[in-house]
Amino acid sequence: MRIRHATTSDALSIAQVHVRSWQYAYRGLLTDDLLDNLSVEKRQVMWARSLANPTPSLLVAEDSDEIVGFSAFGPYRDAMGSPTVHELWALYLLPDHCSKGIGHQLWLASCAEMVSQGSTDIRVWVLAGNNRAEHFYKKAGFRPEPDSSKPLALPGQHGSETRFTLHLPSGRL
Repeated sequence: MRIRHATTSDALSIAQVHVRSWQYAYRGLLTDDLLDNLSVEKRQVMWARSLANPTPSLLVAEDSDEIVGFSAFGPYRDAMGSPTVHELWALYLLPDHCSKGIGHQLWLASCAEMVSQGSTDIRVWVLAGNNRAEHFYKKAGFRPEPDSSKPLALPGQHGSETRFTLHLPSGRL
C-alpha cells in the first residue's frame, strides 16, 4: 500500500471510490434513490476541477496500483476559520479495503500535511448515525463539539452532521 499526492489523471478513480464508498457507508442514512443514482461521471468532473486547483489537497491510497481510497483537506471552510484551523473534507475507502489500516495511514499522511501547513486544530463533519466514522475519528483523537450539529445540506435528505475537532496543542500528533 502506498499513499501519494493525487494527480489530474486520478479523477476517475477518485470518483469511483467516492461513489462506491457513499453507497456503502451511507446506506440507511441517506435515501436509496440518492445513493443509487450517484454519478461517477459527475463526480469525475467535480474531482478533475478540484485537482486543477491547489485547494483542497488530495492524497490517494494505492494497493497493487489501484486507487482504493482518498482524502481531501484544506483550510476550514467555515467563517470561524483561521490559518491554524484545517478541515478534513473527505476520507473514503472502497468498502472491501475498510478495517485494514489503510484509512488510518491515509489519515496520518493527511494530518502530517495539515500540520506542515501550520494546523493546530483539525475539524471534520460526520453524518449522524455513521457509527463507523464516529468510531474512526474518536480513535484518532477527535471529539464531537457540543452544539455543533447542523442540518444535512443535501436536497431531499434528512439528518444532521456533527463537527468533530482534533486539537494538536504542539502542532503534531
